[in-house]
Amino acid sequence: MQYQTNEATFTLPEGLRDKTVHMFVLNDDGPNDFSIVISRSHVPDTETLDEYVQRLKEELSTALPKFQVLDSAECQYDGYPAMELRYRWSNNGLPMFQHQAVALIKSSEDQHHMVFMVTATCPKLFSEKWDEAFAGVLSSIRIRDTHKLSHVNAADEPLAVSPEEEAQPDDIPANTPHVFALAIRDRVLHVHENEEQACRRVNALEVEDGMWAFFNSMGMPLQAEFTEPNTGKIWRSEGKYRLRSRSLPTTMSLRACIHQIAKVVGSPPFDSVTAIQLHLDRQAGALSAGVDRP
Repeated sequence: MQYQTNEATFTLPEGLRDKTVHMFVLNDDGPNDFSIVISRSHVPDTETLDEYVQRLKEELSTALPKFQVLDSAECQYDGYPAMELRYRWSNNGLPMFQHQAVALIKSSEDQHHMVFMVTATCPKLFSEKWDEAFAGVLSSIRIRDTHKLSHVNAADEPLAVSPEEEAQPDDIPANTPHVFALAIRDRVLHVHENEEQACRRVNALEVEDGMWAFFNSMGMPLQAEFTEPNTGKIWRSEGKYRLRSRSLPTTMSLRACIHQIAKVVGSPPFDSVTAIQLHLDRQAGALSAGVDRP
């Protein structure tokens, strides 16, 4: 693919990943009172920001001597939900203090997100000057269009459905094996062709942590039943699960929570909130009329 830097463009051989690190320092030689590093890495697009940050903290606590999280808070840059961490650790017996802001943006790799991380480092507690400098960098960040996710603001407000997205009832098949997977934090509904595809694409670690809700083609809740458990604590490995019908009376159907969905990720005609609503209305009407559904 064609790759761009500030200085030049060039063709990047297929298969190579962007692990670029930008480092900005005050002095070429010797210690720096303040420095900033911007780094990138790739994660599966099923991994949420909260999951990544938790994994990052666990890895740092293992790798850095006397690692201690001082504070953490939600923030954002360029409309992207982000997490800011403040921590300290020991470098050859000397304290180091870092502020780090992490967000997930669009990756050039299929089924992946890019972790965009801004890290500021001081050899002592951040002064007001360096706090303001770090905050200024975050507020000035603008993500290029090629790396913008389509549901950046999904967690803040529902997306409007334009007229051309609206589906007519006749466009939607009556009988489908589809499985609907709702990412609870982002309120994004993913439409899968069947149970096998849903279980393969939705991360088992997140499922166990309650980050997803599943529904059958009629919008009725499905329960994840693990056939192979997730393993590990710091370096966790995915298990395997299958989906079974839920009979709990307190569990909401997809139709009941359709108004909470900010975006739909699926192939036509299942590619908008309106289309899903029409499909569920048809299924409910058929059920009321006594039509047998698979």
